[in-house]
Amino acid sequence: NSFCTLLGGSNMPTFEETYTVNEELGKGAYATVYRCTHKQRGDQWAVKMVDKSKAGPKDISDVMHEVNMMKTVGQHPNVVHLHEFFDTPKTMYLVLEVLEGGMLFDKIVQLKHYSEASASRLVKNFLLAMEHIHNKGIMHRDLKPENLLLKKKVPSDAKDISHLTDFCVADFGLSGKAPGQTCCGSPSYIAPEGINVGYL
Repeated sequence: NSFCTLLGGSNMPTFEETYTVNEELGKGAYATVYRCTHKQRGDQWAVKMVDKSKAGPKDISDVMHEVNMMKTVGQHPNVVHLHEFFDTPKTMYLVLEVLEGGMLFDKIVQLKHYSEASASRLVKNFLLAMEHIHNKGIMHRDLKPENLLLKKKVPSDAKDISHLTDFCVADFGLSGKAPGQTCCGSPSYIAPEGINVGYL
């Protein structure tokens, strides 16, 4: 893996020198995701470009927090892989594994239900991802079908492989450090005891 902080005067190759940007894959308030191709190797990735002029200080802090979490998580077949990170005065570039199947939530809506065999495979994917990040001392704190991305677009539930993503509110509460003392996550998925105690 290569994690780069590129500021003025650096001799390290820039994102633009390393990758060719292809089609747009998605867009948010301050970030756009494109497919990109490594100029020398030819392998394809997704790049999340964060426009610092549109992102507020908290947004930038959240992105940096997620990058640091993903660095700690490292590689696992069921966790979205952060390949490279470039930070420049105007833009942050997160080079990520390409996942084309969309959110598990949307696939559930599309199919109405999964077969028992396919559902058990996805649950296994999820549990393996959780085991991996817990072994790193990390609590995800926002688990939901929207944060499980599928590898490829397939018409049925056959061979779906899920990847855990979105580490914006994750913390090191399982590494001996005090867990975050805030109630976080998505309201529809927060456990009642998390709301009652006041943190997750």
